[in-house]
Amino acid sequence: MGAYYYERARIVAEKLRECDFVYVHLDEADDAAHDRDPLRKKFVIETLDEYFLGPLYDALADTDVTLIVTADHWTSSRTGHHLNRPLPVLVHSRRFAEKVGKTFSERITEGGYEFWVNAKDFLKKVIFGFK
Repeated sequence: MGAYYYERARIVAEKLRECDFVYVHLDEADDAAHDRDPLRKKFVIETLDEYFLGPLYDALADTDVTLIVTADHWTSSRTGHHLNRPLPVLVHSRRFAEKVGKTFSERITEGGYEFWVNAKDFLKKVIFGFK
């Protein structure tokens, strides 16, 4: 599975140097949650982090590309059903890192950055900056 994600990261990094926008949908963690298999979901997320996101961050380090990582919905590993809950969002960009640092954690909110954003306002905030 690692080689699969690593190759996807290479392709996405290449396309981001050519295009203004690239959408990537990776569904394996959601599939594991629908199957009510939290250990597989954890494994998939850790594998994505190591073999997809890590290499992608490295490949884009010298660019002004903004990378947004989120989910399209929340799926409970306990019930296998979708839930109406806020989604985690990671915004990775040089401009953003210069404002809040390179560590992504709950402490970012201590600097006054808002992370509870309505979906309709989200892209505006990414494009024009978080307050």
